[in-house]
Amino acid sequence: MRLFLSIFWLLACVSNLWAMPNRAAWRAQAEHLIVLTADVQGREFPAPEKGTLLVFMIPGCPLANLYSKRLSEFADVYGAHGIQVQVVLVSEARSDEDLAKWSRERKMEMKVVHDDGSFQKHFQAAISPEAFLLDNKFELVYRGLIDDQYAPGRPNFQAPTDTPVKDRLQKMVKGETIRPSFSEAKGCVLNSSPVSFNRTIAPLIYERCATCHRPGDIQSDIPLVNYAEIAAWAPTLVERINEGYMPPWRAHHGYGEFSNDVALTVNEMWAFKKWVDSGLPVEPDALEASEDLLRSVWRLGPPDKIVGMLPEGESYAVPAEGILPYQHFVIDSPFEKDTWVLATEVRPGARDVVHHINVFIKSKNTDRPLVRFLKRSGASRRLEARGQEVDGDSLNMILDLYGFKLEKQIKFLSDFNPAESVTRFPKGKGLLLRKEDQIIFEVHYTPNGYTPREDRSLLAFKVAAEVPEDWRLREPITHIGGHLGQINIEAGKKQSLFLDIPIESDADLHSLKPHMHYRGKSFRAELIIPNQPARTLLFLPQWDYDFQLPYLFKDPIFMPKGSTLRLNYEWDNSKDNPFLNDGQIQQPARFGFQTDDEMSMAFPTYTYRTQDAREIEAAELQVRAAILRQVKLPSLADAEE
Repeated sequence: MRLFLSIFWLLACVSNLWAMPNRAAWRAQAEHLIVLTADVQGREFPAPEKGTLLVFMIPGCPLANLYSKRLSEFADVYGAHGIQVQVVLVSEARSDEDLAKWSRERKMEMKVVHDDGSFQKHFQAAISPEAFLLDNKFELVYRGLIDDQYAPGRPNFQAPTDTPVKDRLQKMVKGETIRPSFSEAKGCVLNSSPVSFNRTIAPLIYERCATCHRPGDIQSDIPLVNYAEIAAWAPTLVERINEGYMPPWRAHHGYGEFSNDVALTVNEMWAFKKWVDSGLPVEPDALEASEDLLRSVWRLGPPDKIVGMLPEGESYAVPAEGILPYQHFVIDSPFEKDTWVLATEVRPGARDVVHHINVFIKSKNTDRPLVRFLKRSGASRRLEARGQEVDGDSLNMILDLYGFKLEKQIKFLSDFNPAESVTRFPKGKGLLLRKEDQIIFEVHYTPNGYTPREDRSLLAFKVAAEVPEDWRLREPITHIGGHLGQINIEAGKKQSLFLDIPIESDADLHSLKPHMHYRGKSFRAELIIPNQPARTLLFLPQWDYDFQLPYLFKDPIFMPKGSTLRLNYEWDNSKDNPFLNDGQIQQPARFGFQTDDEMSMAFPTYTYRTQDAREIEAAELQVRAAILRQVKLPSLADAEE
């Protein structure tokens, strides 16, 4: 099991949304500067297709002269591949004519622009020369050193050994995803202003980290609610940040905006490192986390109702070691009347052994035959071969939750995973919990390896005073969009599958929550509209089993009638997968519920725009039929052989 059980559970957080950087606005301004700012020699350059390399320079800075030839080489080699190389000359004292002459003397066959301060302010450049690499969406993916050949006062005519810009340009040419990162540039100083704890560091931590790292929350053992605590963990935070491990956000930026995006920008990552390298300076009146943040352990605020998966005083015993099948706990609705649920939060009782929890609403009158596709596909035999108990009741519960006709009988209510615990329904929406309904906790336990634990996980509710009369039109629909029988990954091989969800009436997509296991490689969701290029809505270039977030769109994605939501899954069962050992690579993987097996789910949540309940029902019949055709479940007749 990876680092999520160790001290490196750092910076996992849920944001105060108003504090998130506006990435779309930042990218738009970057594109404006890059495309529209004129070259000092009056030359015309095509707009970038695959990305842009910007390098800030001060004419006269020794390293600027040394690296001018290297940049010309980059422009010659990579410009042919649709990557624009630009040099931004920072010199308020010189005219455009002087800068044009400077660039001509050095035969700089690339776009050279005179900065009036706009570039330096937007990119927060600090050194000459300092490189900034942007992808084809104008998202900043790297800032820092060009390479390690030259350093101030130390000419070096040997070949460089560290070439971060060249390495990333090569990836960009191949169309590969570049993980955001930074390094420390060397050269002439453009801006030596210290990083403020109150203005920069405290907002980053309190608004995106302390929601988890505070007393009473899931990371209470590593609190980050004041300067002393942040300073104590600062070196480790820098390491986790630059590795891309924290904050736990795995979606590639540039394909949309998400309301729960906790990722730091490259410039924020750089600023935190600069603050640490500067000796952790702090103002006399250092900011601390707000009282609102510290007042309640519940992130959704004071709940209207709290229930446990087991009665008060009872708990589930988790052994110190072993592999446990999913555990299911069923309770009756805690409300005496039908209730309109606005938000929920799941809180594990024994955080170190609870990997994730899914919570469902099940009608008591749900009663259908046991579908034995797990036994027929061999999944239960594989579980039994590993010494795991597989009984009919457990299989029946799993099938109720994940089998066919799911959406008619089971509703997804809430969940907990290592980086998220709150489910808020879109404005004006909610979920009906009838007084006779049952609530099912599905808990995945991962023993900690050293001591038994007792768990009694909790579920908190925010509810409305009354159920709206048109509640059927207000309930979001959540499907399980994935595969069962088709997952068959050979030893040492890879596999890709997609599942199409037809949109039978105009709808708004609110969120996606992908799910795979350790062989998961990547996930992509696309909206396909006839006669238009496919539009990527969500892309996770590197699947991370330990952080399975719901990705909440900042603005709903309109899906017109006749379009298709395509869910693309990719698995890697080869030596290229860093999360597998040699023994795992030598084994095939098929569908199953344990982490040694594989799954594919995405949980798209959407609402229809129509106000006609009959139209919604007709559309959903078509959606369910389409999903069933693709997951290839056995028929009831086959199941009862």
